Amino acid sequence: MAGKHSSDEEFDFGSIPWKKIGIVLIVILAIAGLCTGIYFGKKAYDKKKQEELEKQKLTQEEQNSKKMPEEIEGYKVLGKVVIEKLEIEEYILDSFEDKALEKGIRKTLWRKFK
Repeated sequence: MAGKHSSDEEFDFGSIPWKKIGIVLIVILAIAGLCTGIYFGKKAYDKKKQEELEKQKLTQEEQNSKKMPEEIEGYKVLGKVVIEKLEIEEYILDSFEDKALEKGIRKTLWRKFK
C-alpha cells in the first residue's frame, strides 16, 4: 500500500488570495515611495539651506572687508557701528583722544542729537 504524497496532488492556485496580496504590495510600495521622497526632499532642502548660509556668510564677509579700512588718519580701526534706524554708520577707533573721537562715532552721535 503506497502512501499519498503531496507531489501527487496538484496545487490549487485559485485558493491564494491574489487580491489581498496585490493590495498589500501596493501599500508597501506606496509607503516605500513616500519615505524615499521625504528622504531626498529633506536632503535637497538641507543642501539648499546650507548653500544659502554659505552665500550669506560670504556676502557679509565681502561687505565687511570692502567697507572697513584698517586705518583712518593714523588711528587703527577696531570695528564698525551700524544703526540703521538712526542712519549711523561709523568706525570704532583704537584711541580715546579728542582728535580720534572727532573722527569716529562721538562726532556722528553729537551731530545726530544736537
